[in-house]
Amino acid sequence: MYMEIINLNVGDTCHLSFETTLRVLATRGNSVQLGFEAPKDVHIYRSELIFSPDKRRDQTGNRRG
Repeated sequence: MYMEIINLNVGDTCHLSFETTLRVLATRGNSVQLGFEAPKDVHIYRSELIFSPDKRRDQTGNRRG
């Protein structure tokens, strides 16, 4: 795996695949607002919402697989 580093300005786009486009919508200080255009079957998640199965727990503290 490698990391591609690019610089984009507000309004610029970057194609992640033939069907998925990333657009820089706004910047505010250290925050960037991004928009993704992708087919409905492409799921886009924030990294903090994805956990390994051994770290996922429901609200009662029980393990979820």
